[in-house]
Amino acid sequence: MPMLCFQVANVPCWLICAHPAPRAIPNLGSLVEVYTALLLVGGQAGLPIVVLTFLFSKNVHRHPTFVNFCITIIIYSIVFSLLIYSGQYRLTEPNKSLCIAQASMIMGILPMVCVAGLAAVIQLWATFQDPGSIIFSLSSKTYSTIVLLVMPYLAFLGYTIAGVIVGSRYPKLVKPSNGIYCFHKINAMYAT
Repeated sequence: MPMLCFQVANVPCWLICAHPAPRAIPNLGSLVEVYTALLLVGGQAGLPIVVLTFLFSKNVHRHPTFVNFCITIIIYSIVFSLLIYSGQYRLTEPNKSLCIAQASMIMGILPMVCVAGLAAVIQLWATFQDPGSIIFSLSSKTYSTIVLLVMPYLAFLGYTIAGVIVGSRYPKLVKPSNGIYCFHKINAMYAT
């Protein structure tokens, strides 16, 4: 199917591309209570208890990359709850600065969680390697762990800054169209 690009409010066509055609985003406003409950119970209540158990228990120990992955999920749930916490989730036009901030952080949080998950997988893979293999001779274990812990936050920072730049330049692209959170209405996957 051919890619369809269309012009919106003096926004370059490469920012607004859809495949195969633009679709309406469903309004999820009726699911706010369920959505909020899942975010609160899982990401903002349950997971912090698990992380605190990992950090302060003498008997339960987890590798820092796994704890870091859990922390990124907690941050994920907070970022997706910002519009709900501000009480502006049902408004058609919430505070523009808050909307741009949330949309930009959402652009950054998804790569952050993915990189943190990949870091946990890399660490797990390295655990099963032969101690004499090349992976252990290239760098120290401490250095590798630090890199694996920092990379998710660098991904978050980079994508969030890009989101702020796009959201500030083209504020009409930042919408709370689904009734729960704000996001950028761009599709970079099909940018030309």
